[in-house]
Amino acid sequence: MKSTPLQKDILSIKELQSECILGCYEWERKAARPVLINLDIAVSPLAGKTDDLAETLDYAELIQQLDKFIRKSQFKLIEALAEHIAEFVLKHFTCQQVRVELIKPNVIKQVKQISISIERQR
Repeated sequence: MKSTPLQKDILSIKELQSECILGCYEWERKAARPVLINLDIAVSPLAGKTDDLAETLDYAELIQQLDKFIRKSQFKLIEALAEHIAEFVLKHFTCQQVRVELIKPNVIKQVKQISISIERQR
């Protein structure tokens, strides 16, 4: 029997806007600062065949819960926040893999944004 490659669909969420305390320096920790999050999440291809929300990830629910999680967060490093976002998604939602790009805009005068991208799987 011929084996077929594992099928996966990628659900993308672009520029989720939130804010939290994020930074190492005292001036960064005085107030919540904006962050942007891009997510690519590997979901089951079954939903495309069944047209059933129960077969996939409810992205509206994910966005609501993740925004609440981020707003309560306080981290020094963007790497740490990205790691916790990946863990949150994998723990609370049905998916096998997630790619997180965390963007911290307008943090340094000469640079438009600083970002980190990580990939994690179950």
